[in-house]
Amino acid sequence: MIKQHFQNELVKCGYPDDLTIEYSLGYCQGDGVAFYGDLSVDDVKALMNRLFSTEPGQVDAVSRVKNLMAQKDIENMLSVLREYGSCDLSITRNSHGHHYSHWNCMNIDDNVDFTGIFPDDDSMIGTGIEGINQYMVERWQDLWERFVLELADDVKSLSKKLEADGYSLIEASPCEDEVVWERATENYLVRVTELPERDFDMGHWDDEVRDQTICSILEGKERVLGLRVEVLSRENEIVLGEESLHGLTVASDDKSYAGYRRELLRGAIQQTRDFFSRHLKAA
Repeated sequence: MIKQHFQNELVKCGYPDDLTIEYSLGYCQGDGVAFYGDLSVDDVKALMNRLFSTEPGQVDAVSRVKNLMAQKDIENMLSVLREYGSCDLSITRNSHGHHYSHWNCMNIDDNVDFTGIFPDDDSMIGTGIEGINQYMVERWQDLWERFVLELADDVKSLSKKLEADGYSLIEASPCEDEVVWERATENYLVRVTELPERDFDMGHWDDEVRDQTICSILEGKERVLGLRVEVLSRENEIVLGEESLHGLTVASDDKSYAGYRRELLRGAIQQTRDFFSRHLKAA
């Protein structure tokens, strides 16, 4: 679930779906999330459109004006990069990344030079871009360098957000077996235990349902866990009947565990009856 969430968030932000994602979330120094890979022209376009947002309220007035001016150039400059140049842009591992996985393990490596794509003014004419000249190409290069700086900041801030999300998802499941309910009768002990859910796979889920569930978990509205119900002999705590389920998502305040506790209790009681039935026949 955690890695799937990281990948989904990266794609939503405009990054490709084939980045190498590495993370360590053990509450230790050097823990965090890092991601590496090459960025294509299409990736750059998606990232530029987000990082150079013109939506009111998302950026201050000065940045919005700059971004409005940038939007006019993005289509043309990326068309030239695709047809005449090479998008040599990657998120790479620095020296920290050989030992850790966190926001400071990533570098932005780029080798894009718009001013070197065309040998002379005449060679620009074939692009069909109205008014193209050396000044325009230099403006593109300035915009590209601004984008690379914005991208470096975005990679770091997104890494920190994913780290926080990762810990929230971990904390949405018990860290160890935890007895949450117990009741004793004259001869029996009934015990309900929450179980850790360390490898919760949501790969087969509908995308919308998955995203809504993860959002609810991050907001603290839902939890992920396993549940075990046991019927034990009160005298020596030998397990007479047991039922369990894994991969449950339940509301955080739901003590009935969406009805699963009752169903598991029925199964454990039936196993207990079967246990005594077998022993009576054997006798």
